[in-house]
Amino acid sequence: STHTLPVSAKGLQMRWADFGTGIFFVLLGIFVLWTGRDLPISGEGRPGPGMLPVATAITLIVLGGALAVKQLVRPSTDALPSPGRGGLSKVAAAFGLLAFGVVLLEPLGFILASALMLAGILLGVERKFTVASAAVILALPPVFWIVFERLLGLRLPEGLLSF
Repeated sequence: STHTLPVSAKGLQMRWADFGTGIFFVLLGIFVLWTGRDLPISGEGRPGPGMLPVATAITLIVLGGALAVKQLVRPSTDALPSPGRGGLSKVAAAFGLLAFGVVLLEPLGFILASALMLAGILLGVERKFTVASAAVILALPPVFWIVFERLLGLRLPEGLLSF
């Protein structure tokens, strides 16, 4: 299958995957804005807990909208290969691990939940058993914790680890 969608009587076709992905990210951005509407964007002279969700949502809406509009204005006609069942199962597993990480965020804390999620994605889904994978799993959660907790002054769940 070519994964294209006709858009005019002249026979122009656009890549459905790009248009659909753009619309999905616009809707996801709107959802993030809606669910985070009660979080303050700033407080006490520094960014509040709503700053990152708002910035992320606006980025999703702008980039997703640009991708969808690009397909309407200047459609790509080249077909994309189908990801097949293996590719779709990897995507589903990654989203499942992301949801698992969110559920574990409060009881385990940001650092442990993030490390487990990254380990699941890199070692379980992607099968990347490398030194670089180990470095990402061990270093990235503490680096993000330092950025958000220390530099931005945002509270992250501590869980089992308290500093």
